[in-house]
Amino acid sequence: MKIIKKIKDVLVKPTEYFRNTKKERGLKDAFIYYSALSLIFSAAVLLFSNLLGKLWLEIFSFSGLALKSLQHSTDYKLSMLLIIQLLSYIIGLGTGFLWAAILHLWILLFGGKGNYNKTYQLYSYTKTPIFILGWVPVIGIFAGIYRLILLIRGTAEVHKIKKRTSLLMYLIPYIICWIISISVLMLLFSLISTYLGNQLTIDAALQGDS
Repeated sequence: MKIIKKIKDVLVKPTEYFRNTKKERGLKDAFIYYSALSLIFSAAVLLFSNLLGKLWLEIFSFSGLALKSLQHSTDYKLSMLLIIQLLSYIIGLGTGFLWAAILHLWILLFGGKGNYNKTYQLYSYTKTPIFILGWVPVIGIFAGIYRLILLIRGTAEVHKIKKRTSLLMYLIPYIICWIISISVLMLLFSLISTYLGNQLTIDAALQGDS
């Protein structure tokens, strides 16, 4: 119940919640929270992937032989996915400390006042929307945006940074990352289109010669 209340407070009253984290000591509570929500996220991803696998099985199983083959393939993929999710969960718990350290260094560059413990708490609690809704297609994008908002508000409260500075220190890199991502996708799309166009031209030329 304590974790549920934390989830509600982080999502609904983030400024007040982060203002009150100054009373929280150490990493224990934040780590337990992070571990629990990360486990929920991993389970949700696993169940959702399994559901998609069954849907794929229903759509593409046109014969008894195909059904048996697809069922075997789906069961195998589910087992592999379970192992991958378990490893990802364990590794994620460890890398959470590393990402918090990187975040802490970034915050210090802008005059952050809190210590590493406070940054880890900030990192853990701001991951809430990602853990709760990040696995849902499309909605996961909005969860990421709300996580950014939580980071901006939380950093201002926890590390005593001006709200304008807190906004710019996250928003500018966020926009740059989006621009780079979109540019890379457009480049890949252009390369693939060019390749397919060349293949069609070659095929047409070969057919003309024959």
